[in-house]
Amino acid sequence: MAPLSLHDRHRARGAVFADIAGWQVPRHYGSPAEEHRAVRHGVGMADLSHRGRFRVSGADRVKFLQGLLTNDLHALTPQHGLYAALLTGKGKMVADMTLLQEGEAILGDTEPGYAPRLLQGLERYKLMSKVSLDDLSGSLGSLLLSGPRARPLLEKTLGQSMPLEAMGTGEARWEDVSLRVVRTHRTGGEDYELWTEAPALGPLWDGLLQAGDQFGVRPIGADALESLRVEAGIPRFGADMDEETFPQEAGIESRAVSTTKGCYTGQETMARLQTRGHVNRHLAGLRLEGDSPPVPGTPLHAGGAPAGTITSSARSPTLGPIALAMLRAEHEAPGTPLTLGPPGTARAARVVALPFI
Repeated sequence: MAPLSLHDRHRARGAVFADIAGWQVPRHYGSPAEEHRAVRHGVGMADLSHRGRFRVSGADRVKFLQGLLTNDLHALTPQHGLYAALLTGKGKMVADMTLLQEGEAILGDTEPGYAPRLLQGLERYKLMSKVSLDDLSGSLGSLLLSGPRARPLLEKTLGQSMPLEAMGTGEARWEDVSLRVVRTHRTGGEDYELWTEAPALGPLWDGLLQAGDQFGVRPIGADALESLRVEAGIPRFGADMDEETFPQEAGIESRAVSTTKGCYTGQETMARLQTRGHVNRHLAGLRLEGDSPPVPGTPLHAGGAPAGTITSSARSPTLGPIALAMLRAEHEAPGTPLTLGPPGTARAARVVALPFI
């Protein structure tokens, strides 16, 4: 496992580490539940430098991506980022991503470990396009500040107002560090990411912790981020959506798919699904009996008939065990009773509307 640039700082704070896509990532700093509550009621700070990062540059970069991705690249500006997906020709997902305009290049963020695979997928379509594709994973880092006090902390620390709309972005400076601030969608609350080169993260981390004393800022790890994400009903590629998933099944089409742009890979399938008006399964939320979250992949049943599969689960400090599940359309209505697990040890579950909170 490779250490993040802030590894020693995390260890000094008592971090317990986990292997995520080959990186040593803080799992928690002693109490995932307290870290979770810090985000819901104050402000939490997480190191997201293990995520996949890439750069698309060259004169044809916008035209190239416009012909491949689900969203309209013309909506990408220095003040507004973009959420999009790359699909197969049959409309199934290859990856999802966040894109930012940075000078004469486009920067991208995707799930940890997926940048090489995504860039390989893009490379196949390059042909004679004037485009360069670079993997920046590990060199372009970011910190997440999340919670109702995140914006006041940032505005005090950086001395400027923060973007309020989803995917709003802007440049900022802290001492001699250049930053890109982005309003993202990680926990269902106020989420701000600060992107910068990995060597600059240490002083920034220290400065935000020091400035955040009066705001009660608390470092948070992967466990708390996962329970916050599941509470917010935000699907994650590699868990709740994969290479067999249509965007409509995961519920990301309103954010990731343009219905007015021209052709792109998988567009014919997207148009047919839009005309048909539905898919046969959807991501849904589950409240569960018992104390422990179920293992992803656990099958679900309704009256003995297969109903779907658990895709993500977590223990919410306020709701107890909760899960996301890909359910057949006939079983997805809120209030539907389900069971999970083998006969004799089955647990009861109930479908609920997303988000949980």
